[in-house]
Amino acid sequence: MAKIETGSEAPEFDLQVNGSERVRLADFRGRRNLLLVFHPYAWTPICEEEARDLQENLPAFESAETDVVLVSCDSAPTRQLVNDADTRRDELVSGPLATSPS
Repeated sequence: MAKIETGSEAPEFDLQVNGSERVRLADFRGRRNLLLVFHPYAWTPICEEEARDLQENLPAFESAETDVVLVSCDSAPTRQLVNDADTRRDELVSGPLATSPS
């Protein structure tokens, strides 16, 4: 994959959220800014802490017309199991938690 330079246009992406729900760059392009935050695994304490920090700062992102999408290498079924086991996870993220293709 080619290096993306600062200020260059981001390449299109299409990531699974849950089931048939997807998140695509095209959903945001020309409408709002987009911050992609990559987590190695959604269930680790560090990732949970980062998600809480992002949640606390959502008003600042909203002021900057920026949507936040968390991207994890966890599969959608794994993320669902984690969410089912810890219902607090649903309140950590206001935007999608997507799966990065492997």
